[in-house]
Amino acid sequence: MDVPVLDRRVDDGIGYMDLVKRDNLKIATYNVLPAPKCGISRWLSAPRLRYNYQIDTLLPSLDADIIFLQGCTREYLRLLLQSSLLEKYMGSSHEATRDKQNFPVVLSTIPFEELLIRDRAIYCLFECNNKPFVLINIHLNTLGSSKSMRAIELSKINQNLQIICELADDESQKSRIRQALDNNNIMILGDFNMHFPSENKTLESLNYTDLWLDKHSHLSGYTYDGKTNKLLWSLQQFDNRRLRLDRIALKRHSQIEAENIQLFGNKPINPWFKQRLFPTMPSDHYGIMLKFKINDVKTEDNRFGMYHDEFGMLPRNTTGYRSPMKIWVYRIIASWVVFITLALLCYYLCSFFNAS
Repeated sequence: MDVPVLDRRVDDGIGYMDLVKRDNLKIATYNVLPAPKCGISRWLSAPRLRYNYQIDTLLPSLDADIIFLQGCTREYLRLLLQSSLLEKYMGSSHEATRDKQNFPVVLSTIPFEELLIRDRAIYCLFECNNKPFVLINIHLNTLGSSKSMRAIELSKINQNLQIICELADDESQKSRIRQALDNNNIMILGDFNMHFPSENKTLESLNYTDLWLDKHSHLSGYTYDGKTNKLLWSLQQFDNRRLRLDRIALKRHSQIEAENIQLFGNKPINPWFKQRLFPTMPSDHYGIMLKFKINDVKTEDNRFGMYHDEFGMLPRNTTGYRSPMKIWVYRIIASWVVFITLALLCYYLCSFFNAS
């Protein structure tokens, strides 16, 4: 089967070096939730309904300059290529960073250059007001217990920043990359899959600050929310976890200054009268959108964020919720309860009809 490809990083007739001037920029990151292959799970996840809503309604409503997507599928990309969204956005897609059914997509209203695809990350070079900056779209290891694996992946992603200079196509690109790195104009964003509060120590050890914690409490930023996301009730039974799996991290002492950061995609798709029977949300994740500006000088702020060690959470290696193992035990018990109940019901019905 042919794989659809999105590959347009410069507007027709517009050169990359044409200066983009904006007072501020808006960037969004969103895991679209790839459709499960299993029949009942796929039906419950309503992929076509969700994909069309995301592409036709949710993403255009953000009015974002740059959108990073994770978890895209061939089906999703085909719908995207047919949509009016690409009348506004340039973009690119790759399967090399994930398995063949699940890959990231970059959408942008401003020209950009892809620098490297490696270690579950896409490195992109942008420029605004003659100030270059590097954005990295990531999707880290999904296993909740893989804390050490995610730390290694993040470390490699940070180390690769030196490689992109060596791989530059020409001196002009190399100069812009070096300018971005020297001014710490680097953001990592996407699905970090960080299950434990203590994993923020990895970011801080690499000199990144979690921008959500610079503006908001950890408790108000759950992007995977077993309490409020009704789609999770259908797909992940007994999963009560509330986690900030998705993040936007900024290199400290940067020219980039965050102005506002907020969640999106946390409203149901269905009309209210259907919501009780068929609770469909756009994805199992909520997205994050950041509004930022690029200053002329680097900030000297030494904070890691106002709420970075809220409730002493940095040392915590537990989520405070059910573990994946316990969730599966609950599901097995529930399945046996349903099986035994149905078996007893059939037994009594057969007995009743035989007696009559």
